[in-house]
Amino acid sequence: MGDFTAKLELPEFIPKEMILGKYVLDSEVRKIGIIKDWTYSTDGKIKMIVKTRNLKNKTTIILIPFSHIERVGQFVLLKTKVIEFMQKKSPKHSSQKNEVKKATVKK
Repeated sequence: MGDFTAKLELPEFIPKEMILGKYVLDSEVRKIGIIKDWTYSTDGKIKMIVKTRNLKNKTTIILIPFSHIERVGQFVLLKTKVIEFMQKKSPKHSSQKNEVKKATVKK
């Protein structure tokens, strides 16, 4: 047999239905939460709306950029650790998070 190399890559386009309801895992395979929806900013950046629980066991919503996705399968695997992602929050992000939470999260 000859040499065989398998390479997994993200498709150029990911249908919304392919990611909704899937668990999100960080690069260390720790569960972050479940994808509830996605949103985009006026400058064209797309982010997943992920429902998660904080340290006080309260449900919260975080936004994770699509650029952080490593692979999509039975779950969504991120390229980064959740800690690295959470440290990049900005004041603009928190007001945007509240806006998105009110506007797009449906139960």
